[in-house]
Amino acid sequence: MRRIVGGLTEAERHRQQTQACAQLARVQSQAPLLYMALPDELDLGFWMRTRWTNGQAVYLPRVAGDDIEVVRVRGPEELQAGAYGILEPREDLEVVELQDLDLVVTPGRAFDTRGGRMGRGAGFYDRFLKHRSVDQKVVGVCFTQQLVPEVPMGPHDVPVDDVLTAEGWACRR
Repeated sequence: MRRIVGGLTEAERHRQQTQACAQLARVQSQAPLLYMALPDELDLGFWMRTRWTNGQAVYLPRVAGDDIEVVRVRGPEELQAGAYGILEPREDLEVVELQDLDLVVTPGRAFDTRGGRMGRGAGFYDRFLKHRSVDQKVVGVCFTQQLVPEVPMGPHDVPVDDVLTAEGWACRR
């Protein structure tokens, strides 16, 4: 999958990221958990910057041991290099509760049309999502090329509610 996404041209990556962010911006959310993308993940930077410019909340994950904690970030100046080389909220920023979020946007290596999500194997998001409330929407976003017929799911894997690609909603549960 990394090779497939790596083979996308910069123009195609930009097109897909811009289209997916435009569709995400239509989702009503006061408190979305977003993520800082790795090279093979769809980058949400466009939507993040738009929310910051408009004074809207952006929440980002920070790795804490084997878990994810959530922090409100008011701009890029509140980020620093964290676990795995990913930009994360600074350590001095206050942690908020998962229940404070109304939308969780997750990255993944692959998704299917039933909400199956393949992560990176460490289980951070699976452990995190097991504690969400039923009214919190979880959306997986990916490049169109990361949508596969079936993601193998184990007993510890937590599916997403919806899957969004640049081409539209691939799964709405």
